Amino acid sequence: MASRRSTVHRSSLPPGHFDLPVLCVVANDKQFFADLFPELIPWFQVVLRHSCHNLARWTREADVQAVILDLDFDPGSNALAVLNELRRLNPEFVLLSLSDSKQPSMQKQALQAGADAHFRSPVDIPDLRLSLAELLRTRSAEISRQNLLRQAQESSRFQSFIGYSEPMRAVYAAIE
Repeated sequence: MASRRSTVHRSSLPPGHFDLPVLCVVANDKQFFADLFPELIPWFQVVLRHSCHNLARWTREADVQAVILDLDFDPGSNALAVLNELRRLNPEFVLLSLSDSKQPSMQKQALQAGADAHFRSPVDIPDLRLSLAELLRTRSAEISRQNLLRQAQESSRFQSFIGYSEPMRAVYAAIE
């Protein structure tokens, strides 16, 4: 399993921090990360990556729930393709994109590639944190709802297969 590399040591993190959602930030702007980290660390495990190399595989192995991807981090790479690959491989990810681009089409391209939200630099960091937290909350609620629906459908198919007794028929009638 891949190790989580971060600029922060485990001993400097608050107790229980490793129960928090894992957020991966892919950026090369050290000042942005220095401003972002204190705002996010109380609510997330924040991992900084300077490359998209094997990002999709690494995020699966590290149980990452959200990715913030700076689309300008490496001018030679196709960050939109990386965003699209992340979305395709894990529709449950929360994906945020950032860009310095003043072109209105950049936001549209990022959203089409799979971003849940796009921010233009300079980023309002408290707004980014609130958006991230809300997206994670709604995504988690949607996943829970889908799991409950799937369980109910499986239970219904099982009951149809084996049938159910008169006492159970009364219980199901009461629930409906």
